[in-house]
Amino acid sequence: MLVVGRDRELARLGGLLESDRLHSGAVVTGAVGIGRTTVWEAGLAMARERGLRVLAARPAAGAAKRSFAALIDLCDGLGPSALAGLPREQRAALDVALLRAETRGESFAPRAACLGFVSLLRALAAESPLLIAIDDAQCLDAPSSHAIALAAHMLRDEPVGYLLTRRAPIATPLEQRAAQRLDLGPLSTAAIRGMLTARHGLTLRRHLLHRVVELTQGNPSLALEMGRLLIERGLPAIGAELPVPDAIEDVSGTNLARLPEEACRLLVAVALKADLEKSDLSSIATSAAIDAAVEAGLLRVDGEQVRASHPLLALAVKQRSCASLRRAVRNALAGRDVTHVEPDPRLAATRAAEASAAAARSERLEAVHLAEQALRLTPARSPLRGERLLALADHLALAGEPQRLRDLLTPELGSLPAGPVRARAWLLLCEPGREYEEGAEVPVYLY
Repeated sequence: MLVVGRDRELARLGGLLESDRLHSGAVVTGAVGIGRTTVWEAGLAMARERGLRVLAARPAAGAAKRSFAALIDLCDGLGPSALAGLPREQRAALDVALLRAETRGESFAPRAACLGFVSLLRALAAESPLLIAIDDAQCLDAPSSHAIALAAHMLRDEPVGYLLTRRAPIATPLEQRAAQRLDLGPLSTAAIRGMLTARHGLTLRRHLLHRVVELTQGNPSLALEMGRLLIERGLPAIGAELPVPDAIEDVSGTNLARLPEEACRLLVAVALKADLEKSDLSSIATSAAIDAAVEAGLLRVDGEQVRASHPLLALAVKQRSCASLRRAVRNALAGRDVTHVEPDPRLAATRAAEASAAAARSERLEAVHLAEQALRLTPARSPLRGERLLALADHLALAGEPQRLRDLLTPELGSLPAGPVRARAWLLLCEPGREYEEGAEVPVYLY
């Protein structure tokens, strides 16, 4: 089994699986998608290679409502003969708990079933060292949790070890025998690169690889899903945004479709402005909405700086939001409504730069909207007005709006200064004389 970037954790697990140290165990912790199950499965494989008998269970979230669901999984591979030597009362109760028998006029005794499980483990450990392995221990049903905790308490001298994984921040009662806690952190850039190559055969350019690691925060599940999307959709053009995996909802614990509108506005603001400060948010949402977003774990505030709890969360909301919402947030961050604003050279320059950035991300309609603002904000006598006019025309061409392009440029041709500026305008109006390089950030003009 290929496990990338977890050599240190696997080495520690290997040490714990030695026969003279099998009286304790380990718990593997970490965020959703960080690789807990992968490390757990690798531990099971090592245990079997060393001759240990493995009893494994993977309780799902819904299993907590079913009594003894985890014990049923742990004992799934054990035949009736394994229970034959147990005391009669314990065997009968355990058979009922494992759904191998029904009660026959007698009331079911859960404690007898738990003691029967302890006796079963003691008998199995007498034959060979034993590993009890539970993935997502926080999902254990209460009766199974009690039975396994009782076994951990009573079987202190038998060669019985425990390997657990846990997502919840609160320790489970089973961890009293877990001598080691393996808290999985993010994978390194080198590990992410090796994983993408090994799993997808994908080799990314350095800047793109660093962007994947930055956005996923080294989460292997997110990185693999992003790699799959890159293979499926192709590598992004320079400046374009990376695709956001749907798994971000699981990692962040957020249902994007159910986010309140004000929360969406806040996350879009974070995505649009990297150096966002708390004072900037007053124009985006109410103070109550800001506090609610922080409490819900959507935003993090560090002094005056505000950021999303996960960079992909803000990017996902931005990509799924409508253009009108993004425009409204961008205008609010600019501190004014630019629909009927007076000319402003500084704001015009900002809008022109934002239009270029939007075009580089292939957000062509957004680029048109921003370029329109840039032109409107540019003073009539500014030497930059001709360039802003041509920039808007260029964005209209890229957006597939030839009629709007002609309506824009035709009445302006006479007022444009003779020379390169007017020549470029004519070229923009003559489609056969204008070509684009594939993936180019700017158009190539043929003079």
